[in-house]
Amino acid sequence: MVQEGNVLKEDEKNNLIKSSKKLSKPKIAGVLLILAAILSIITWGNYFLIDEETIEDFREENPKYKEATQNITTKEIIESQKICSTIGIIISIFLLLAGIFSLKAKMLIVTIVFTLTGITLFILRMLILPGVLAIVAIVIIILSRNEFTNEINLDFIKKFYSR
Repeated sequence: MVQEGNVLKEDEKNNLIKSSKKLSKPKIAGVLLILAAILSIITWGNYFLIDEETIEDFREENPKYKEATQNITTKEIIESQKICSTIGIIISIFLLLAGIFSLKAKMLIVTIVFTLTGITLFILRMLILPGVLAIVAIVIIILSRNEFTNEINLDFIKKFYSR
């Protein structure tokens, strides 16, 4: 960039404005998706780490919960909680991948599918903030779909099989 007395030429200003606007919406969506994924992973991680003492305390403090789970042992609750948490973390990883693809503005269809997968976390477990962030992100992605490329670089596969 050539500056003349701290003033950019008009062409350079236009180029800077165009380049700064080129991928701004997918990047915003990507940041939202990554934030949603991180929040979701933290939440599911906390569910995964619940111990017997916490469940027993919760049962004592909540008579309705205690009544609803009277035929279920604490160990069974922990096992089901770990299974659900593991599924939630795996789905959150898809949300993280959607955020990365959105930051790079590549593979629109994959980004939308992974984002929809992440939105199921909102529906299944009512993770409100990650769900809202994912919904806002998918709206931004759909509105900026023309800025995405659908190219997939598979050169590493070709190199692997050419050996």
